[in-house]
Amino acid sequence: MPITQSPEFVQLFKTYTADSDSIGSHLTQAAEIGTIPGELLVISGTDIAVFSGDDRPPVVESFRLSTRGFVEMAAISHLGPSVAALVRMRELDPESTTWRADARRLADQLRVVKGANTLALWRDTLAVDAWAGFETKIVDLVDYACTVTSDYLQSALADQSPFTFDHLRDHYLEATAAGAPPVPFNHVMIATFCLTALDISARMIRWLRAQALHWEQLKVLIVGQSGRPTAGLTWSSNNMCHLLSRASEGRLPSERLYIVPHAPDLAPASDGGDDPWHDVEQHYRTVWYNTYANVRLASRMFETYPRYAFTPRAGVAVNRATESVSELPPVTSPSDMFAFVSRLRFVLEDPRQLISNCVADYVIDRLCEHDCRPELVEIPGLSNVAYPGKHEPGG
Repeated sequence: MPITQSPEFVQLFKTYTADSDSIGSHLTQAAEIGTIPGELLVISGTDIAVFSGDDRPPVVESFRLSTRGFVEMAAISHLGPSVAALVRMRELDPESTTWRADARRLADQLRVVKGANTLALWRDTLAVDAWAGFETKIVDLVDYACTVTSDYLQSALADQSPFTFDHLRDHYLEATAAGAPPVPFNHVMIATFCLTALDISARMIRWLRAQALHWEQLKVLIVGQSGRPTAGLTWSSNNMCHLLSRASEGRLPSERLYIVPHAPDLAPASDGGDDPWHDVEQHYRTVWYNTYANVRLASRMFETYPRYAFTPRAGVAVNRATESVSELPPVTSPSDMFAFVSRLRFVLEDPRQLISNCVADYVIDRLCEHDCRPELVEIPGLSNVAYPGKHEPGG
């Protein structure tokens, strides 16, 4: 049954909002017109851009999927969930042959990757600046990851009976059982997440600081989808906010940063003619000013009431007795693997979180403490771990 609405009330509603000629739209235009355009920083899930406000095209930097080493390192990070998914598939349908076929396919590809995993690949071909000096340890890490995963799969294919989550934890993820591999695969996952975060964070912090931004007056939008559709929608669940705070040395006011998941992705208009970025920039600026104008309106309307003040949420330290957490637990040291793996479970279970949140703030903080020098950052699960991998000459 169609909804009946009073046209008179609808028009009254549109007089303030939901219309390009509304009072709300005019307020946004007044707020925008009454100020100097200034710098606008826009960050998507893969790119970052600075619009200067003087009709020049933006300065754009890609920092994720299109960069060297990301897919290669993520492929190793995914081995733990891949094996766990096979266990779950067998658990859901023990008679199915699908999990066995997928396990063989994964084992076959691991053999191929072991052959491709050379010092030359990491040092000369991928040549990720942030990983300089770590290459030999990365080769050993990857070789170890492929070997223990392949061995575990081969064992499961030979005898299905122990292919359970209890067995997976004891003999692979946590490696606490007799005869288990020497390094828990949980540590491998933390190390690979940290290496990826090290590269992305170091490049972004350096790039941002090289722009000589006026942080106190900067307008910032984080747009589109980053990670899962439900993730990264708040300051505490989007590590880009923490990175911007540290890159600005605390000079970026939190109230000038807005997360806008439904804004269009950062890309020039295909039909933009001679200036494909113009309409994109104008749309972003309108979004920023519309949010800003309405936030400021509330402070003037309700001046005698308590104001909103942003305070980052701090998690509680965890130990073996901790049953649950509602925020990311703090990490006490690079060797605090219980906290790191607890964080990994947290970001996977909490749909608000970006998966990279399990290590991002740790890496960002260490980089900022060491003047953005990746070689000085201690990598959990890598720096102080001797992986029994393939030690190539020349490392």
